[in-house]
Amino acid sequence: MSLQKILYWVFQFLGWFGIAFFLFLINRANDVDITKKSLILLFYFAILGIMLSHSLRSFFIRYHLLDKKPIEVFLSVSISCALSAFLFQALYDLMFYNLLNNNGVFQFKKFFGQVLVMTTLFGTWSLVYFLNHFIRKTRISEIENLRLLAQKQTVELALMRSQLNPHFLFNSLNSIRALISENPTEAKNGVTKLSNILRNILIYSRRESVSIEEEMQFVRDYLELEKIRFEERLNFETEIDNSAYRFQIPPMTIQSLVENAVKHGIGRLRDGGKIEVRVVKSERSLEIVVANDGTLNDKSDTRIGLDNTYSRLEALFDGRFSLDLFEENGKVIAKINIEL
Repeated sequence: MSLQKILYWVFQFLGWFGIAFFLFLINRANDVDITKKSLILLFYFAILGIMLSHSLRSFFIRYHLLDKKPIEVFLSVSISCALSAFLFQALYDLMFYNLLNNNGVFQFKKFFGQVLVMTTLFGTWSLVYFLNHFIRKTRISEIENLRLLAQKQTVELALMRSQLNPHFLFNSLNSIRALISENPTEAKNGVTKLSNILRNILIYSRRESVSIEEEMQFVRDYLELEKIRFEERLNFETEIDNSAYRFQIPPMTIQSLVENAVKHGIGRLRDGGKIEVRVVKSERSLEIVVANDGTLNDKSDTRIGLDNTYSRLEALFDGRFSLDLFEENGKVIAKINIEL
């Protein structure tokens, strides 16, 4: 038996026997004689309540009332609670008259008054049951959404690593190898920057966000390595507000934009060009701009990278941002604006 079922039966017994005990205390307070038969009736009251409320639960589950529209649930629960209360009172009165050998006249007004009370009691029980189910369903849904989000982010980070590793790693190693004989010091610096990048990729895969400072160190290492390959064809400039360094963003947000600028911008120009990275923070927003010389091309792999960046921003900022890509004055500009 699962913990959920155990708790259900525990609360069933505690609830109905608690009501029976409450009735016992009321009788004692009113100086009503408590006999053995009275105790049997109170026990019968609790057992009958457990049986009928459990039958209500079975009815709710069998006819999937938990998934119906609110008006259907209200009508079905109201009718089923009234019928359960009627059956409860009929069975209880039958035991009452037989046990006490009471030959008194059956009082319809009293009977239906007690049915109304029991209808309210079964309605309250149903309300508690539905609220408990709703809370559990909401929690399960939240856990499932978080699990799916974690899986999605894991897949996206794995995709980013797979996109970066084959091309960038191969080109960087070739560039560093060419420097070994020409400029050993620069080759050592290249190996250090490459190891920093690979280490950061492993670290980022376990984190939901990184600071602008960490992200820009990653970007600078990346651009320095690419500059070894492109030489004078690649120039870059960064401008970061001091107040923005501690701001948290999804890992590789700026990096993915810069990588697109190198691959689809500078890499396609014979004379190369310049990449500018700016991060400006105001009281109301944080603006990230990556601009490169060139023209805007509708490439599917560019769109995939932007879609991945958008999804990771959405997961962290929940719609409080914008991501735009456009061409202006001979430059391709990717702009992210995050509301603070």
